[in-house]
Amino acid sequence: MNKIITYRTATLKDLDYLMELEGKEIKTHETLDKFYALTANFQDSVKEYFKKCLASKDSLFFVACVNEKIVGFVFCKLEDYVPIFRYKKHLHILDVFVEPQFRRAGIAQRMFAEIKRFAKKKGVDFITLNVDVENIAAKNLYIKNGFVKRMDKMILRME
Repeated sequence: MNKIITYRTATLKDLDYLMELEGKEIKTHETLDKFYALTANFQDSVKEYFKKCLASKDSLFFVACVNEKIVGFVFCKLEDYVPIFRYKKHLHILDVFVEPQFRRAGIAQRMFAEIKRFAKKKGVDFITLNVDVENIAAKNLYIKNGFVKRMDKMILRME
């Protein structure tokens, strides 16, 4: 059977699927660093946050579906930047995830194209994201899509 890939903006009806993929994404991060370990109430707090963002005109959840099943998503939202800088309006990508068996099929590329369209429509000055230093595949994807490294995020664990 051929795999038909379709793309669309997510809705509240997709919330359970988004939560399932979000859990997989965070578990992937957790394998890179225990810093990303989930809290006991992860599902409840993220579900409420996603509901709020799905209803916002300043957020974008864009999904990729194979035979109508969601296999990937991106989540980004508009954020204000520090008012001392000339560029103020930016879009921050919070999540990019594609199920492992569907990677390297152009799905993430198509989702990034949608992010760029959304950003242009909203008059964004720039797009930002964070990536784990160990996540080489993600870094390569972001570079392929025009991102450049500008800052390092430093973490001090208070254990």
